[in-house]
Amino acid sequence: MNQTVLLRGINDDRTTLETLFRGLVRWRVRPYYLLQADPVRGTSHLRTPIDTGLRLMEELQGRLTGIALPKLIVDTPGGMGKVPLQPDYVVRRSGARTTLRTFRGVEVDYLDPPAS
Repeated sequence: MNQTVLLRGINDDRTTLETLFRGLVRWRVRPYYLLQADPVRGTSHLRTPIDTGLRLMEELQGRLTGIALPKLIVDTPGGMGKVPLQPDYVVRRSGARTTLRTFRGVEVDYLDPPAS
């Protein structure tokens, strides 16, 4: 499994990541994590905002198969653990109806079954 650190100006665009992840799968390596860079002194010029990672994940959704799409992860400071991030595809919720936004930008209503 592969863990890729998101780096400003190096791999912080959809085309580069899509090429990398497809190539890894071709070599039978699973893209496992796309990591936000840790806040380490002297590396701020390489770090990307969380919004960049979320935007890239949104752009890659629907372009890559599930096995080629890693989880976007922030390894929290102080050893508090890894936190997965993902774009918010829930537009609104009302009762049993949830409106979702697909990767194509289309809003679709999903109806939950009645609670038992």
